[in-house]
Amino acid sequence: MAQGQSTADDSGEWDTELTIRVSGATIPDDEQERETILQDLGRQVGRILEENHGIHADDVSGNIGPEYTQIGDDCPVCGHSHVELRDYTYTDNGATASAFCSECRWSGTAIYRLIDYESHRNDDDWRSAVMSGKSSAHRFSY
Repeated sequence: MAQGQSTADDSGEWDTELTIRVSGATIPDDEQERETILQDLGRQVGRILEENHGIHADDVSGNIGPEYTQIGDDCPVCGHSHVELRDYTYTDNGATASAFCSECRWSGTAIYRLIDYESHRNDDDWRSAVMSGKSSAHRFSY
């Protein structure tokens, strides 16, 4: 189990996401069977967390397959949307950019990491290397 990054909800309260990763399991292709696995896992994990730790079972959710993390473009200080990014610099496996909020004048650095390769046959047909199994995403805690 790996602990995820803390995030703030709409009230400004901080919560922590907990990630449980199952590797090497054969997951069925059938969508209904996948959904049954997620429901079973969520129900059992939720029951244990609620009984032993007071964590409400409805807060447990699951997903099968790769997930990508993304943050919005809201200012982390004043919440103004559309923080301006400029001056991109490419680093080892990602990029950085200068971040600036025109509302409160906050500035900082946006840090990006390469998480996928995409190829396409035309503008409407993009293929993810991670989703197709040709490359794997590695997850690291902060």
